Amino acid sequence: MATVLKATKPQMMPDGERVQMILAAAERVFGAFGYGDATMEEVARDCGMAKKTVYRFFPDKVALFTALIASHEHPDIHGSCGEDAGGRAAPVVLRTALLAIARFVLHPRQLLMTRLVIADGGLHPELSEQFYRDCILKTHDDLARLLAPHLPQDVDPIEIADILIGMSLGGLHLRALMTGCPAVDMEERLQARVSLAVDAILALVAGKTR
Repeated sequence: MATVLKATKPQMMPDGERVQMILAAAERVFGAFGYGDATMEEVARDCGMAKKTVYRFFPDKVALFTALIASHEHPDIHGSCGEDAGGRAAPVVLRTALLAIARFVLHPRQLLMTRLVIADGGLHPELSEQFYRDCILKTHDDLARLLAPHLPQDVDPIEIADILIGMSLGGLHLRALMTGCPAVDMEERLQARVSLAVDAILALVAGKTR
């Protein structure tokens, strides 16, 4: 007598995996079309899912872009400096933190997000606000907290953090944004600029405390 085999249901993909696939597709679609011209339908097509599945996780394009910003790993500058950061010399701690921030800002994924926000931020201010709050302000706040113990009380750590990041990245960031890829000697130049920035700021602070 022939054995009747029961049909087995296909294994369901976990929601977390679906979300990651949608986000990866969104990054490709936004990168290819820009935020304004990208559609949820195109994202669904790219990841091979039904539109209703994409909409189940992300009700609209703003929600999808917001999730994409949040999915990028933010630099853990406190972790990169080590648990003994408080006992280490200020120049070493700050150079380590600034290099972690600079590498995050210059990462291809982060450059793509920055270009998208610059290109479409005027028409979609909610993108600019989200990006500014979740990426730029968070980075500056993290560095400011690390700086605070090394600064006089009358010096604003947020301002110093802003100056340090600007001095370290400056034209290197613009070049990476405009050319699409960092220069071959980017890491070497970055380390030299970070050292100059840290030395300059600490010298100014030391002069102020005398």
